[in-house]
Amino acid sequence: MKKRLKDGISISALLAIAVLLSVAVSLLSIFSVSSVVRTCGRNKADAEKYDSAESTVSEFSKASNYLSEQANAFALTLTEDHANRFLEELYVTRRRESAVLTLKTADFSNQDAVSAIEEAFSYSNQLVKIEKYSVCLTASAAHIENSELIERLDVAVSDEDNALSDAEKLEKSRELLSNESYYSEKNKLNSALERCVIAIQESAEKQEKDAQQTLSFAASRQILLTVFLFAVIILTVILFSVLVYVPMRQYLNGMKKSEPIPEKGVNELRRLARAYNKILAENKKSTELLRHAAEHDGLTRLFNRRAFETFREQLRNEIAFLIIDIDFFKRINDTFGHDVGDKILQKTARLLKSSFRSSDIICRMGGDEFTIIMKHMTPELCEVIESKVDLVKAGLADTSDGLPPATVSVGASFGRGESAEEIFKAADNALYNVKERGGDGMSFSINGE
Repeated sequence: MKKRLKDGISISALLAIAVLLSVAVSLLSIFSVSSVVRTCGRNKADAEKYDSAESTVSEFSKASNYLSEQANAFALTLTEDHANRFLEELYVTRRRESAVLTLKTADFSNQDAVSAIEEAFSYSNQLVKIEKYSVCLTASAAHIENSELIERLDVAVSDEDNALSDAEKLEKSRELLSNESYYSEKNKLNSALERCVIAIQESAEKQEKDAQQTLSFAASRQILLTVFLFAVIILTVILFSVLVYVPMRQYLNGMKKSEPIPEKGVNELRRLARAYNKILAENKKSTELLRHAAEHDGLTRLFNRRAFETFREQLRNEIAFLIIDIDFFKRINDTFGHDVGDKILQKTARLLKSSFRSSDIICRMGGDEFTIIMKHMTPELCEVIESKVDLVKAGLADTSDGLPPATVSVGASFGRGESAEEIFKAADNALYNVKERGGDGMSFSINGE
């Protein structure tokens, strides 16, 4: 085994491995794509399911309103057709019952929606009792001798109401459908239906969010598979190049010593030598670039939290420390979108750089929070700091660049030998005070106050 490892892998074995890896990655890619297709199909089905559920709730509301309309129309016009339509909806069409059953047996798990429509059905039944009695009282006042109608109503006029005159019966019938008690039940019904719709919408939003996460994961997986397949191809090409051409010992010796290697041999080896020498020459530069990338925020180009941790020890004598927070940044993202939110962050970073000194250390801590370390600053220079903050605030209020206006809250503290934690906490408390007052302001913490 050791001898085989020392001799290296054979070209046939290398080719077999490359082919097997390529086939495996290709099969995984096919599976990933089919998974995305299936997910999209489920998303469409789920969207139709939730739309159907909302339509069901709407149908329940229409049925309840229809019953109220027919009862009111009968009380006002004494037209028997309205009473018949009322009974047909109540006992034949039964859209309310159908809606409740549809929602209870729907293919999604949301007990809140089911509970809400059952509650709505209960309130609707209370209204139906009032409406049935109103219809019965109106029929009595109009001397409608339709035994089938009276029987289907299954309600009898009370002795007290039976003693009323026809005009009084009509007046009471109409009053039953317009009094405070009736509309209170109506409001309860509408409130329950609204809760039902909200519960359905929340389920739909959750389902959509889960689906987006699934699609995002599938897309990331597909990218990784593609990159891996590409890496397999590149690796195969490199390994073949290494195994085909012989004079690699010189190159290995030069590489071990981290020294430039001479461009000798065939064209392929010359290219390899040039590539290696270029990599060696750029290594230092690449290291510096990587360090810069690790310590800077990709969006704003400011120092990031990691870099800030290295500056914490500078929170000592004669410094001012500022924490800056964009007010209501989440609302900006929700209203205008994350692209606009990112531009607001970039604009804020530019304004901070242009308004403060080049020696001031400006960091983006994450989200919409920034910090600034200003050296050689004392509490006597508060006005200087405020003037710089005012420049930032004026820039954010300017909408000539097409961005919405924004405001900032600023908390500041001064270092006079305290620990970094104490200075940070003092500035954070000052920022909290500004936020408590509604934001868009600045507060200084001097001597911990």
